[in-house]
Amino acid sequence: MISDPLTLLQCCPTGDGAAAVIVVNDKLRKRLALPTVEICGSVLHSGTPTSGFRNMLRPEITRHSAREAFEQAGIGPQDVDVVELHDAFSIAELVYYEALGLCEDGESASFLASGHSTFGGSVVVNPSGGLLSKGHPVGCSGVAQIVELYWQLTGQAGRRQVPDARIGMTHVTGGGIAQLDHGACAIHILKVLDEI
Repeated sequence: MISDPLTLLQCCPTGDGAAAVIVVNDKLRKRLALPTVEICGSVLHSGTPTSGFRNMLRPEITRHSAREAFEQAGIGPQDVDVVELHDAFSIAELVYYEALGLCEDGESASFLASGHSTFGGSVVVNPSGGLLSKGHPVGCSGVAQIVELYWQLTGQAGRRQVPDARIGMTHVTGGGIAQLDHGACAIHILKVLDEI
């Protein structure tokens, strides 16, 4: 037991790691002639101080960030094929299904149980295994999510490949302290480009 009801294997380990993403302009992209994805939405929000009771099952920072990212991208949650979300604890994936708009409030357990969040469902969530399976190298977890989406959207994810993935979303958040709905939240929406 770590913190009732969470046990050791329901909490991701922190550790070391590295990831890199190269962002280029359109001219260089065409010259490189590599599979490419476009950043359609990119949002970073800082936490808002709160006082009194805060419902940790309704992370407002993620809800606001997701709405803004979808608006920037001109799409909705139903258009996303693959998501890499911040599942530092087993309960987090269910909480973020709702906060990201993948399902309605109160429906995350049935969304999971019905297979909507896996291969063959409406969206594949954390095909990489997420933080619970690979650990949480805090400084690079968000970049590692972008790398996973690049592989997914360009058909390079091997056995984890989401068939016909065209649009992906990353979500990373953290720095939670008393009277703050997380220190920050970053959401990115990526789309594969058809032409090189």
